[in-house]
Amino acid sequence: MADLLRLEHVSKTFSPGTVHEKKAVEDLSLALAKGDFVTVIGSNGAGKSTLFGAIAGSFFPDGGKILLDGEDITFLPEHRRSRQIGRLFQDPLKGTAPHMTIQENLALAYLRAAGRRSPLGIVGQKERVFFRERLAALGLGLEDRMENPVGLLSGGQRQALTLLMATLVTPKLLLLDEDASITYVAEASGFANANYFAKVFRRETGMSPSEYLAAAPKKQEHPQMPQNRRLPW
Repeated sequence: MADLLRLEHVSKTFSPGTVHEKKAVEDLSLALAKGDFVTVIGSNGAGKSTLFGAIAGSFFPDGGKILLDGEDITFLPEHRRSRQIGRLFQDPLKGTAPHMTIQENLALAYLRAAGRRSPLGIVGQKERVFFRERLAALGLGLEDRMENPVGLLSGGQRQALTLLMATLVTPKLLLLDEDASITYVAEASGFANANYFAKVFRRETGMSPSEYLAAAPKKQEHPQMPQNRRLPW
């Protein structure tokens, strides 16, 4: 089976040549097949978010190569990768435009992932009904606030919206910047109804969050970050 994601000897150093030099990722190689679900576990500063940033295109690596579904995306701009890669950030303030409405944020995510040339493409009544249905599945009442600016939402509501935006059009690769973050987002935000998160998790991984967490310690492919903070590949 062909690899969905392949990293070959990827390295990234921040502030090189200064007293603040930090080798965040060093000579990292990995390969993931379609359908794989992998968790990277480590302490703060271990390089987990840096790894995600390199894959998503937030910055370019200093060396190595990144391939997605056979295509070399090492130096592909982030906005072009976003058509194929969905991402949920640790910070609920990221991933949304606070001064735009909920509907406008969903429209941007939908048009971008659908491969439209311009994010200002026309969104019609059909798309608005679709957005409303997906928002209703969250169980947060956001379907009745589609004209409200995202900046008025709570952190948990924004994180829920970010997840929805990342999966509105199913991406080739979904990056969740926190271990089992769908579950944690639901619990930490005090959501009474986490059904939507469980549905997305099952759709993307083939198992429920609780099934995954129960099996995770037994799975060989889930790497444990060593104490010296270097990724284990």
